[in-house]
Amino acid sequence: MAQAPEVTETVRDAARSGDWAQRTGRIGLAARGVVYVLLGIVAFRVAWGDRSESADKGGALALLEQQPFGQALLLLLAVGLLCYAAWCLIEAVLEQDDDDGDDAKDSAKTWAKRAGYVGRAVVYGAAFASAVSILRGSGGGGGSGGGGGSEQTVTATILGWGAAGQVLVGAAGLGFVAAGLWNAYRAFTTKFEEKLAVDEGPSVRRAVRVVGVAGLLGRAVAFVAIGWFVIAAAVAADPNEPLGLDESLASLADGPLGPIGLSVVALGLFLYGVFSFAEARWKRLQT
Repeated sequence: MAQAPEVTETVRDAARSGDWAQRTGRIGLAARGVVYVLLGIVAFRVAWGDRSESADKGGALALLEQQPFGQALLLLLAVGLLCYAAWCLIEAVLEQDDDDGDDAKDSAKTWAKRAGYVGRAVVYGAAFASAVSILRGSGGGGGSGGGGGSEQTVTATILGWGAAGQVLVGAAGLGFVAAGLWNAYRAFTTKFEEKLAVDEGPSVRRAVRVVGVAGLLGRAVAFVAIGWFVIAAAVAADPNEPLGLDESLASLADGPLGPIGLSVVALGLFLYGVFSFAEARWKRLQT
């Protein structure tokens, strides 16, 4: 049986053998773009009164399925989501240590990045499963507005474990907050431009920069909001606190900034989808 290093090298050799891996990645990035554009649309509808909408990925996929030729579009999107999950796993294997002169630090950074890629693969693999579930007519993640129900059930179960459950739920909330802060960091430093090869002129590069910054900030706010409510649920041991994206966004709409604040976040999510299309076109993918 092949050892782990041999498996890793086999995957790397396969990725180098042709451009199929890059095509997989670009298809996946485009599919991610569709999901976030839909999330932005659903969040905007939640902001202005349609609280029956589910603003999680399942609700966004259900919205697509309701459009003309929706099932065919959803099938194409499901394939794209599967491609993105596969590409994340490929990136996890291809990721190599930076050469900063500190082997321990470089190795830790590499494994953190690999863990992030695997986490994304799980999230978008779940989105693929949700799309398949909707296509099969089982109602998984449909637009009934119950997107957070399963999340609250799982959280209630974990919180039932006592202090250990609270720690686990709190850690998940901190993970969301950390992801949000990382997106904000990428927005303010515009480091995402380092991985883009936009050669269509300065005006196009400026447009991509603006869309990228706005999209990452919108994503950051959404992630921090989810993390905040998850941490609050852990501290209070209350699984009825808003936990999913849909409940978190609805709570933002009820907050001091009201629907206007949520509309700004919705625009950010929409623009992150547009930025994903830009990445599908111009991002330098690992090989």
